[in-house]
Amino acid sequence: MNEPPCLGRYAWSIVLVVAACGSSPGSSVDAGPVDGDTGTEPLRVRWERLGDDGPPPRPEPYVGTLNGKLVLFGGRGGISGFLDDTWIWDGAWTQLSPATSPPPRANGALIEQDGRLVLVGGVGRVEPDALDVLGDVWTFDGATWTRLPGSIPARQSAAASLVRGHVVIVGGADGEVARRADAWSLAPGATTWTELPDDPLPRRDAAMTAIGDDGYLTGGSVPAASADVSRFDGSAWTTEGSLPRGPRAYHGAGTLAGRVVVFGGVVTSTDPIGATDGWPHGVEVIGDEPRPRMAPRMVTLGDAVLMWGGKTMAGDSSELWRLERAP
Repeated sequence: MNEPPCLGRYAWSIVLVVAACGSSPGSSVDAGPVDGDTGTEPLRVRWERLGDDGPPPRPEPYVGTLNGKLVLFGGRGGISGFLDDTWIWDGAWTQLSPATSPPPRANGALIEQDGRLVLVGGVGRVEPDALDVLGDVWTFDGATWTRLPGSIPARQSAAASLVRGHVVIVGGADGEVARRADAWSLAPGATTWTELPDDPLPRRDAAMTAIGDDGYLTGGSVPAASADVSRFDGSAWTTEGSLPRGPRAYHGAGTLAGRVVVFGGVVTSTDPIGATDGWPHGVEVIGDEPRPRMAPRMVTLGDAVLMWGGKTMAGDSSELWRLERAP
């Protein structure tokens, strides 16, 4: 497969959200509460910059949590290269040296499940002038990586979350243009994936997070940037509303105080977004927000959301930020 000319330079995902960006599914915001949240006012939040002294800047790494720690793997190394390094953060960054690791890759999913991290999908280079979109599956126990025998249809730019104990991955792209709508799940301890009902919107560059037992999928390129918020309960998709501040793709998402929070992304091919948003009732940010960026990696860790990296107007970032509920 020939490499799309903008992979590694971010323009690929930006171009996909240019057309018809004023039109997006899910035009109304659900006024009802989300599990664990009974408020109807915007959630008050604040950002704290934790530093940039960890992994070197890189686009599209895998980022997840394991046993209360942040784990980062791989990403793009330069315009045409890929990385296979593993880092862990528990207040300070440490680079690990696992006995085995997945081949270098970027732009896939990394989800914690029952004391292990599950890595799936992405893109890597199999020869100097060709790319391989991936469907292989690896797990990480905190010390080493192990390849599982199962796989899913290859994809990059997919969204993923834990839903009712199962790793769920949905959408993405399997080539230069195509958007996928299929979803797959992996049960705890399993190696065989189960196909799930399709997402009603074929999309790539969306973001997913969990609230309680359910997964919440936000935005993405359909190909216009979408504001859609969809809930998946393990068996069916339901459109719940839309992000209050409008559409975005190539963004990050996490769960804070029982609500979905998002940051960054793009709407058109102009500038990256520098606004925090929340569903269902929006957010009120106390203090400064991070610089605008696309493709930040956001994960929920305890009662906060951590965000690493992303592409700013100044280049790739290695900043680590924490988003917390403000008094």
